Amino acid sequence: MNRALFFSTLKSKFKFILICSSALVLYSVIIISMYDPNNSESSKIFMEMMPEDFIKALGFTVLDTGLTAFLGTTMYSMPYMIFMIAFTLITANSLVARNVDRGSMACYLSTPVSKSKVVMTQGSILVVGQFIMATILTILSILAADSIFGSGLLEYDSFINVNLLGFLLFFVVGAYSFLFSCIFNEEKYSIAFSSGVTLVFYVLNAIGNMSENLSFFNKISIFGAFNPAKIVNGSVSIIIPSIIFIVSGIVLYFIAIQVFNRKNLPL
Repeated sequence: MNRALFFSTLKSKFKFILICSSALVLYSVIIISMYDPNNSESSKIFMEMMPEDFIKALGFTVLDTGLTAFLGTTMYSMPYMIFMIAFTLITANSLVARNVDRGSMACYLSTPVSKSKVVMTQGSILVVGQFIMATILTILSILAADSIFGSGLLEYDSFINVNLLGFLLFFVVGAYSFLFSCIFNEEKYSIAFSSGVTLVFYVLNAIGNMSENLSFFNKISIFGAFNPAKIVNGSVSIIIPSIIFIVSGIVLYFIAIQVFNRKNLPL
């Protein structure tokens, strides 16, 4: 990894990281403030306000009535997914394919830095950006919950587990998006394929949430392994999906680096 390129690229992406992080924190604080600790059924009442099919498709499953379950169910079903998908796809596409398409990659490779170091550095920017977002969201959500309701109402361990698995989920999304960015020389193809694969996974998960008879679709979607309601409830462990996500992400990033090293660039 090249340190100068890393900090230069991170600086150029930092504003976008902060914008996406701020939007996630804002949604989280709003949802936390909507919770009523004096009404244990407030989360269920909130769900009843939405169409039943919409609730099922997005996986809005309330398994208990605590703040952690309320936040995990409502925040991590739609707002979290939208901003994390947008950040991951846009950033992954911009790090390689856009630079090749617009000729910027020629400047990077005209220096003594090797192709492998350049692409490793670019990939690390995406992972670091995702980690920063996950860390900011976790810490500020905990501080917001404690400042509004006092410490203890939000279950720290469960909430951290949700954010950890969410980070690892998008580690994989970022890995295959980065792979497409390394495969294609034109950013329109890179963003099309990464968006298409992500959309297919998301739709499959939504279909699987509709009924038990369709739950098979959850198993073939990477989003199916991320169920905040069950994580908070303690009915599933994050250990196995975490290992799968870590291994899958590392393998995909390794393939992306090899693909970039072997391709002939139009420089």
